[in-house]
Amino acid sequence: MRKEYDTPARSRYFEALTTRSERNKSIGDIDKEHGINRKTGFRWRQNASKNGLESAQRRFGKHRLEQSFKLFDDTLDMLISPTRNPYHDIFLEHQSIRIPER
Repeated sequence: MRKEYDTPARSRYFEALTTRSERNKSIGDIDKEHGINRKTGFRWRQNASKNGLESAQRRFGKHRLEQSFKLFDDTLDMLISPTRNPYHDIFLEHQSIRIPER
């Protein structure tokens, strides 16, 4: 089974790659230092050269980080309505959100 790497792990890896010449480290050393398989590192670097560094630092596939969630209007109304959502006041108090009286 393939190991899943999260976005912070990818970001730390690319951060180390950009500063590797200052630290006199090879790409193989950085792969080992971050616990990344040589083939995985190659695939990430290849993706970075094709699509740019920004896109290479994000995970892709079925666990897309940029996936937006859709709420139907009635569900959204229920969530923000203090009369229909019993947890509305508790959430606002927990988040220290102050709503002025109307």
